[in-house]
Amino acid sequence: MIPQDDDIFLVGTIKARVDDNRRLTIPRWFRAKMGSPLILTGWGNSHILRIYPMTEWRKVVDGVSDLATRDGSSHAVIHNIVSGAVECAADAYGRITIPARLMEYAGIKKNVLIAGQRAYLEVLGMDIRDALDM
Repeated sequence: MIPQDDDIFLVGTIKARVDDNRRLTIPRWFRAKMGSPLILTGWGNSHILRIYPMTEWRKVVDGVSDLATRDGSSHAVIHNIVSGAVECAADAYGRITIPARLMEYAGIKKNVLIAGQRAYLEVLGMDIRDALDM
């Protein structure tokens, strides 16, 4: 799929660190495309965090709501994705604060990999990244 002018198109990866206050700096080139606010959530049992621009998050919620209507067995997964999400805005330095429960879920200690996935970012703790052999 070729991106249109109004599409969010996030690509590339960068290594980053989470500071002692659980703040992660989102690179400027990603922030410029994503806007504010952002939605931060875990994704199923993957132990990977996802950061969505609000416009893309609305699409995700609509899609999972449709799935829940059709497939009752997926309700628990959908519940965890949507109810576990937090809205966050980057501070003047481009940092977002990751809640402790999401840090634990993703196994994040300090070092992470931020990876553009077209419409959202993935944040992987380095232990998870190594396990996935990325």
